Amino acid sequence: MKTHPHFRPEHELLILCAEAVSSNTSNHRIPELLASGISWSNLLLLADRNEILPLVYSRLSSFTEQIPSGALAILKKRSASIASWNLALASELLTVSTHLKRNGVRATAFKGPALAMALYGHLGLRHCRDLDLLIDAGQVWDAVRILEAEAYLLAGQFPLRPEREWLKVYKDVALRNPATGVHVELHWAVCEPAFDARVHAADLWQQTETVTVLGAPVSFPSPSTLLFLLAIHGMRHYWNSLKWITDIDRCVRAYPALDWQSATEVADSLARRRTLLLPLKLCQDLLRTPLPAGISSRVEGEAGVCWLVDQISDDLFKKSQRFSISDAFLLQSRSAAESDISRKLVRARAKDSIDDRLRYVLLLIRQFLQPDAIDTQSTRTWRKPNWLFWIVQPLRLMRAHGVRFFLRTSKELFNAVIR
Repeated sequence: MKTHPHFRPEHELLILCAEAVSSNTSNHRIPELLASGISWSNLLLLADRNEILPLVYSRLSSFTEQIPSGALAILKKRSASIASWNLALASELLTVSTHLKRNGVRATAFKGPALAMALYGHLGLRHCRDLDLLIDAGQVWDAVRILEAEAYLLAGQFPLRPEREWLKVYKDVALRNPATGVHVELHWAVCEPAFDARVHAADLWQQTETVTVLGAPVSFPSPSTLLFLLAIHGMRHYWNSLKWITDIDRCVRAYPALDWQSATEVADSLARRRTLLLPLKLCQDLLRTPLPAGISSRVEGEAGVCWLVDQISDDLFKKSQRFSISDAFLLQSRSAAESDISRKLVRARAKDSIDDRLRYVLLLIRQFLQPDAIDTQSTRTWRKPNWLFWIVQPLRLMRAHGVRFFLRTSKELFNAVIR
């Protein structure tokens, strides 16, 4: 594991627990860290936030004598609860898959219990929340109606626009089983067009295989496809959870014969090479993930990727900011503005071409300057043309956040485009 200057003992311990294979180094280092005065409240909080509690409990079960009984009890109870929920999800997955297949709808499982079995080999080792199924866009509404006939309910107010229009704007539709509380998301794209229009339009899961869940075969993406899907998914979440990184690590390890040429060709064809290489670099540095020499050299050759790894590693264990309602409006909070821009610049830098990065940065600037609900309400009292707001807003923001913030942010936006 590559050390990081801002890592505390509990941070290093969490990373060692997330490693797939224990080594002589980790077997010696874990007892040292346990004896160094771990903040167990902080460790449990971070493990839960990074959704790796089952991995932590599995790894530390060999060192129970050095763990406070209270912390060990929490780890055991939470891990058992996660395993029980995953078992319920697995059962629901088979039920849903059967309903859809019986009615001629082709569905491919993604994440959830299928991923736990394929990559971790055990339902209880990955923290899962809901079920995600990849479905061809032309069959999505058929699938919705099939599940509605089985008492599933559409989650939230949906649809608020015509069905065809919904497919163009979003990536999935969610349903809930009121009897079990399980949410099922039917995906026709791996991301929203607002996040990445090129990837949204790509047909990425035609190559499939099967994984065994509770003794039954379930359709699952091919390894090279899965790797890229996980890379896109992690980027959507800014790689702000160690779980997304361990998923990539386990994917590489679970498929030693992975078709790397196919995986990189897909990424290159969409101009998303950095999106694929970034999590591989994260895994290599944090989890000692073994990469083929050719892939490792490509990772090291991407200067932008190496810079992103340092930033993500630095942010990985920072306390999550919980913004108040007023903080949601960036004019009200400098910390909210800095955090929001910093995270979104990760997405900008992960794009391969300068054109794509510039386009994303311009969109980010527009979103930052866009009037929010409070601004809209206040401008109604101006009795001035609405276009004047776009001239006044930058001055208001500069006054609220300070000139240094704007100069620093401008430099970061420029660097995100050119690097």
